[in-house]
Amino acid sequence: MIIRPSLVLSLLIAGICTGCAGTSFIKSPGQFLTERRQKAHGQSATRILCLWEAAAGQGLDGRPSRGFAGQILFFGPRDAAPIPVHGTIRIYEYEDYHPDDPNPKPIHVFVFDDSAWNAHRAESTIGEGYNVFLPYVKRHTGPEACALKVEFESDNGRTISS
Repeated sequence: MIIRPSLVLSLLIAGICTGCAGTSFIKSPGQFLTERRQKAHGQSATRILCLWEAAAGQGLDGRPSRGFAGQILFFGPRDAAPIPVHGTIRIYEYEDYHPDDPNPKPIHVFVFDDSAWNAHRAESTIGEGYNVFLPYVKRHTGPEACALKVEFESDNGRTISS
């Protein structure tokens, strides 16, 4: 009996391509996001991840300003994907920040209530996140050692910070 390689290849491909569709490990992005939203609904955040970079935007006085563009992500206790949050957000801006200072004084505190904060919410392939621009409130031309701290207070009064 002679076995042709093309026949073996055809049978192999047919075997791989057939089977139960419900056992597929590959999910469409829409299905993945829908499942993440359903799991995230009602969960409380326990961790914050902040990604900041220098940027230019509109200052508090309406004029162009340098500042910080940030993507802020909140995670539940056992979640690998970020979740949406509801509550009050405070972002503290520090100037001349030194990590060894036990009690640094912020130069400004940005406060967002729930509706204002959720206006910054954006959906991505990994989950829900928040994109913000914070102007640097001081008018300096040279470099500065700045720091930002995000604090989230949930509707039930629980507080976490970055």
